[in-house]
Amino acid sequence: MLYTNLKHLEKRAEYRQILADHAQVVIVCGRMDHDSIPLYRWAEAAARTFRHICFCDMEADNPESLVLMDLEEMKGEMIVPTVICLQEAKVLQIFRGVQETAALHRQLKYLYPKSNRIPKPLTKTDRTCKSL
Repeated sequence: MLYTNLKHLEKRAEYRQILADHAQVVIVCGRMDHDSIPLYRWAEAAARTFRHICFCDMEADNPESLVLMDLEEMKGEMIVPTVICLQEAKVLQIFRGVQETAALHRQLKYLYPKSNRIPKPLTKTDRTCKSL
C-alpha cells in the first residue's frame, strides 16, 4: 500500500476506468522508498497546480502494475520510479528513475499546454480523480 494523497490504482479495472473518465492522467509508479517518495510529493503538489490532470499512483510491486509494463512505450521494462503522462489514454511521455521535480513541472507545462487545460465535461461520478 502506498501512503500518498493521490488516487491509488490497485487493479487493471481501476486503471482503465481512470483513462476512460479523464482526458489527462499522470501515473507515478513506485515504492515507498527514498527514490519514489519525492515524486509522490511532487505529484501531490502538481495536482493542486494542474487541476485538469488526474494524478494517480500505482505500487510497482503490485502484480496489477503489469498493465503499465504492457504499454508499448514501456518496452517491458520497469525502472522504479516511473512517471507516465497520458492524454486520451495515449502515452505522451515516460520518465524513468529519479527525476528533478522542477524539470517534471516544466515538462507538464509543455505536455499539457494552457490551450489544452479544459477538461472534458464531468459526470456525477467524475468530480475528482481522488475517488472512482
